[in-house]
Amino acid sequence: MDLGVYSWGDLREHGVTRKQLDALLDSGGLQRLRRGWFATPRAPVSVTRAVALGGTLGCLSGCEQHGIWTPNRRLHVMLNPGVPIPTVSGVHLHRLPEPTHRPLASVLDCLRASVLRHDTETALTVIESAVNVGLIRESDARDLICAAPASKRNALSHFTLGAGSGSETRVRYFLQQRRFAVRTQVSITGVGRVDLLVGESLIVECDSEQHHAPAERYRMDRIRDMASRDLGYTTVRLSYDQIWYSWALTQRSLLAELATGRHRRPPVPRM
Repeated sequence: MDLGVYSWGDLREHGVTRKQLDALLDSGGLQRLRRGWFATPRAPVSVTRAVALGGTLGCLSGCEQHGIWTPNRRLHVMLNPGVPIPTVSGVHLHRLPEPTHRPLASVLDCLRASVLRHDTETALTVIESAVNVGLIRESDARDLICAAPASKRNALSHFTLGAGSGSETRVRYFLQQRRFAVRTQVSITGVGRVDLLVGESLIVECDSEQHHAPAERYRMDRIRDMASRDLGYTTVRLSYDQIWYSWALTQRSLLAELATGRHRRPPVPRM
């Protein structure tokens, strides 16, 4: 992956001379991040900030840069052994066990750091996303779980293939922790594939995007909801904000619905 961030050694390997480097710096074709490191204008801001701080983009920020879905909103920088820890606010700084000279940590290194340093839900979210986008294999995910701290290993056993988004993982994991029977990405004749089916008849749909869906998707979702109701299912549709910014209230609402026991009844068509 060419991020547009290079060490002086990288540039020399590509035939760049000191004179050419000075010309690129003068013209704005490159900017100096720190001694021996440079970036083009197209380089991702998160990567250039990490390198400028003397480290490598990693952990949750690295996962995000690799294309893994994360709930992360802060910068995570992994520092080489011996590099002074800078005083900077709003940045999570992690120490690498072994030195690296990459501007971006590998997928597996980012996942390992996320599993080690963050809560189980977050670890499960990034592992499932990494598998679903094809960055790691199921066997890699199982290895990550086996290598996780003992305190997290049992909960990480809820790992499931096919989760459509981090939102879906969060809701499913919440239900699994409370021992509700829940299946992921279930196909229902006359409705299509649904995110979660709880018990026999409760459908839970989880929005994976913060912004409103396009009009056509909004229309289709309502058609699906009506079809599922006619077949005897109850549908709960959760927005991104409900899952990530009003989660405590959403949990109470879900538990109130499940307390009725309706989800245990097989669906009975109304028509």
